[in-house]
Amino acid sequence: KEYRSVKEMIRTGASGYLLKNCTFDELAKAIHRVKQGHHYFSREIGEMVVRDYHNHINCQPALSLPGLTPRENEVLELISAGLDFHQIASNLQITSKSVSRYRRNILDKLDLDSIADLTKYAIRKGVASV
Repeated sequence: KEYRSVKEMIRTGASGYLLKNCTFDELAKAIHRVKQGHHYFSREIGEMVVRDYHNHINCQPALSLPGLTPRENEVLELISAGLDFHQIASNLQITSKSVSRYRRNILDKLDLDSIADLTKYAIRKGVASV
């Protein structure tokens, strides 16, 4: 929840963000950096931003499979990349129950029985890489 508010602040032009438990030295450094026209985010926030950026890039399907919706293609690629339901839900900002429903729809549409079959299929079709 906190990260969503950070994303919104960044989107609207925030120059920095510190966690409540930051040290006085970090606060002083952040003020100095922002005053000089730079950005400053606490290490934890910076790591979340980078992780979110990588996840965003990785959730763009390399190839969409016909018969699947755009969201199903996203879920397919993330499943085949090895993410668990909670990670996929967090990445796509949906519930784990929705991920489960998308997984079931994908398996049904592709006439597959398991996540392993789904992963092999995605690799063969070029939707996911090894």
